[in-house]
Amino acid sequence: MSEHRRKGQIMSWEAQSLRLTLFLVSPVDGEKTNWWERLIGLPPEGKVSKPRINGYEESGLVDEIVGNQVRLRILIQPMRMDLLLTASPKDDLNTEVPPVIGPVSESLDRFGSLARKWLAFSDMPQVERMAFGAHLDEMVPDRKAGYGQLRQYLSRYVKIDPEGSSDFSYSINRPRASASGIAELRVNRLSKWSVIIWSVMRHRISSASSEVFRDAERFSCHLELDISTNQDFREEIAREKLSFIYDELVALGMEIAKDGDIP
Repeated sequence: MSEHRRKGQIMSWEAQSLRLTLFLVSPVDGEKTNWWERLIGLPPEGKVSKPRINGYEESGLVDEIVGNQVRLRILIQPMRMDLLLTASPKDDLNTEVPPVIGPVSESLDRFGSLARKWLAFSDMPQVERMAFGAHLDEMVPDRKAGYGQLRQYLSRYVKIDPEGSSDFSYSINRPRASASGIAELRVNRLSKWSVIIWSVMRHRISSASSEVFRDAERFSCHLELDISTNQDFREEIAREKLSFIYDELVALGMEIAKDGDIP
């Protein structure tokens, strides 16, 4: 596969959601933070307390990316925090499927600026584990084309028949040593691959009948990424390393999106 072809593939992915997860050394009280307003410069649209899990959430719409409206959420539990960027359709009646933030490069630029700013806050709790997650879609004309794309991405280890395949999913973790210089820190590279049929379900109701039908059917090669530092690493990650590790996790995820299932 040529370098030009690989670059074309990374540019063709669109992001449904992007996530940064931090696992903490000690508990944090989310209601005592004001991270949203410091990140965005405005109060959040919503604040939700979740007493059953001792959790807290702030959320709201943020800048549009290539014309698509996006929603940011900060979810805080005592030992875990998530920064999550998702698509937020403007009109449920005319929603494109799947709803996306935008092209992966632009989406990561916007999300990354927020993630690095958050990680640099002076009151950021001590972190012992980090994860980058993403749901990505590469739109294709039909099911056969979707399996043809999967065959290219997974060709090192999996054989796929585009004509005769359906209901296929493939999940693999291929850990690597971290390039951060932290002793014994490894990175899990979990990827999940599938072909998805997207459609909007609509109801047509009349005095005589009720009918359910599909509208706006589309197909995508779908990739779910969960790139994380290893769970058995139980030391605090130095504050000055947090942004480096975030960038490393994203780079490893994008390598998979570009080159497929590689060692």
